[in-house]
Amino acid sequence: MEETREEKAAGVATAAAEIAAAAGVPYTFERRQESPAEAILHAAGIHAPAEPASTPLIVAGRSHHVPHPVIGSVPVRLLYQSPYPVLTVA
Repeated sequence: MEETREEKAAGVATAAAEIAAAAGVPYTFERRQESPAEAILHAAGIHAPAEPASTPLIVAGRSHHVPHPVIGSVPVRLLYQSPYPVLTVA
């Protein structure tokens, strides 16, 4: 099961790196054991001081689960908790 998770994480990292490279934006990928929203905010808090001239922008996709048809629980938590701008993409 852990091997499958590692394979999926590697696939996501590769796809995200390709998208970021094509857009010409800085990119980092980290796999964490926290809730998704907490992991994103924690990572942004680490990377923000490293680049004091810029502000992190958090981009989150909407959920495809029935209970979260509008934007999803992770983007909603980020919108409420993030000290950084959040862009939600459908």
